[in-house]
Amino acid sequence: MTKSFIGSTYGEITTEGIDALINEFKEHFNNPDSVFYDLGSGKGDMVIYIASNTPVKKACGIELHKERFSIAQEKLNKLSLDNTSFLNQDILESDISDATIIYVDNLAMPVSWMDKLWHNIPKNTLIISSKPVKINSDITRTRAYIRRTYAKKLKCIYKIKE
Repeated sequence: MTKSFIGSTYGEITTEGIDALINEFKEHFNNPDSVFYDLGSGKGDMVIYIASNTPVKKACGIELHKERFSIAQEKLNKLSLDNTSFLNQDILESDISDATIIYVDNLAMPVSWMDKLWHNIPKNTLIISSKPVKINSDITRTRAYIRRTYAKKLKCIYKIKE
């Protein structure tokens, strides 16, 4: 039996979950110099919500799948958000060198992919992920549970790459 996820492309973080992240990391999301990236941004809801509800300097979603990217771009075209963009490209080939906050729902990503991504992430970046990115001495780590559309809660790992 297939479970239907109404209102969801493949299971996204809910508005309540995004609010919880913003509240948990106020010093990052309320900083007008912050640059937010959603790696695997799907339909773009999180990027648009962050851009609309926080003073971040830039909010950018990167999505490999053309259909999901197109949906996000259509939503953005209806809004006046100068600090917001979507890119239809491979995350591992994207320039994220200005990032200060990164969100990645990496549940389906292999460890080798995450290791490659790790090298592209700038130092002093807050990384919010659904499973550990890398555990070593250059990060601090905490855990929390955030609401998603297809499950009541998802464990998230937060890190600062130093």
